[in-house]
Amino acid sequence: MKLLYTLFFICFFTFANAQAPGYMGKRNFIEYDLYYMIAVGGPTINNKMYAYNNLGISTRHNFRFNHVINRSGVIGIGYDYFKTGIGIDYKDAEDNFQSAFSKLKVTAICLHYDKYFMKQGSLAPVGLYHHFEGKYITGSVVDEPFNEVVQKTFYTGYGIGLKKIFKENFFVNFSGQIGWTWGDRNLDTLQDDFEKNVKTRINKRIYSHYIFENNIGIGILLF
Repeated sequence: MKLLYTLFFICFFTFANAQAPGYMGKRNFIEYDLYYMIAVGGPTINNKMYAYNNLGISTRHNFRFNHVINRSGVIGIGYDYFKTGIGIDYKDAEDNFQSAFSKLKVTAICLHYDKYFMKQGSLAPVGLYHHFEGKYITGSVVDEPFNEVVQKTFYTGYGIGLKKIFKENFFVNFSGQIGWTWGDRNLDTLQDDFEKNVKTRINKRIYSHYIFENNIGIGILLF
């Protein structure tokens, strides 16, 4: 009888572990992604842009913590960071029209959900997937005389990606993504024309940076 009980529990726990969703029993992982695109909607941090006949590449860095919730779903929280260029037109103290190049620092808190195209019998969310993401973005100009202007906005995005595991504990990620930033409805109420103009330029530059991107990423399974 003891042998029967022993065999029963061995079979039960083996079956339970085999059916648990995740990557070889691990349901949490961290990831770094580098996003990139040709700078067509604004200059890069080095003031390069396709419209200037000087090809530039816009980039951003994304760090994520992910959790597997079932066989085809992953949720996560992330952080964006990048610097880029921004062109700003303004009037100086003598009311003369001026045009300046400045640098824009952008950070964002991100929430995302990945839905995988699962193969029958697969336990781990790998392969092709849909990517849905929302962000709360903060942009601030880092050069004078604009460095006290900060603008916040929201973003929603969708992408399709491919994730592959290698060396048992590592994976690579490739994707393309489109997105939309929602601007700030309070811009029309600002009394300071200088501030309104700079915030409008920040909104436009963030929008053009996020509208379409490709990425390559790498990650490691944790526990």
